[in-house]
Amino acid sequence: MEPFDVLRREATKLERSLEDKIARYHQLAHKITTGTDTDHHNQHHHHRPTSPSLHHRTSTNLLESAENGTLSSVTTSQDENLEMEEQNLAKDINRTLTLLSDLINTKMSPNASKSNNSHHSLLVKRYRE
Repeated sequence: MEPFDVLRREATKLERSLEDKIARYHQLAHKITTGTDTDHHNQHHHHRPTSPSLHHRTSTNLLESAENGTLSSVTTSQDENLEMEEQNLAKDINRTLTLLSDLINTKMSPNASKSNNSHHSLLVKRYRE
């Protein structure tokens, strides 16, 4: 296998990882801003409806938390956890972008130039975009 093909495979793995992380970030951002999970809404239509007793138990638990004065602390804790997860995911996305950029600029581009293969040069250009 050519050295460029090994680099291309590595870039493809990083690109897929980045896409997964961005999708997760989008879900997390949606959950933070709306208080709901996009996965939950998407899957809701594929599952049987929630039983009234489960809904009642959830409502009762929320009502009890509100009456006890613990609702805001539970919500604040969950919000803080979501924000920490969002910050960690943002850092992870930036690290992956840096790895991909370094791979393209320090390994793929010089290798493509040496090979004089137009396909390699086009791939480098696509990754840079």
